[in-house]
Amino acid sequence: MPAVPPSHAVATCAYTDPCAFDIATEAGGASMNSNTGGRAVARGKINFTTVRNFAVTEVEVIDKCNAQGTGDGLGAYLLVQADFGNGAEYVQRFPTPFKDVDGCNNGGFSSPGISYAFESGKIRRVRVQILECDGSDGLPGDSDCFDNTFSAWKDNPHYP
Repeated sequence: MPAVPPSHAVATCAYTDPCAFDIATEAGGASMNSNTGGRAVARGKINFTTVRNFAVTEVEVIDKCNAQGTGDGLGAYLLVQADFGNGAEYVQRFPTPFKDVDGCNNGGFSSPGISYAFESGKIRRVRVQILECDGSDGLPGDSDCFDNTFSAWKDNPHYP
């Protein structure tokens, strides 16, 4: 007989809409290429398979332009943050392969069949972060990547 997830996790069980995210940064300021108003958008799902595994699936990441059709187009990146349930010092952020670095409003990145799988210690909950970069190299963690937004935490239904 399969194990039943704890009752506190019913609202965020695997493969259901509560595991979806749809987030965007605020419209940004001036960038390195003198355009303004760009922002980043991310959509997808977080699916937990075990207490130690989850996957980010059905991902779309878009580096959007402003209403005038200009924007920085210098990069939008999706990162994940995992909480291992042992206090703030055990919350860690990890890069994913999901990004839009090919300019602005050109369709972005979409991955209906690609997922980012993560395996580690017991994972209590996960959230994603969309990061919009305004720098010349546009790498996550760069000092020019300061516009960001987090999704709500998604509880792992397999967590004890």
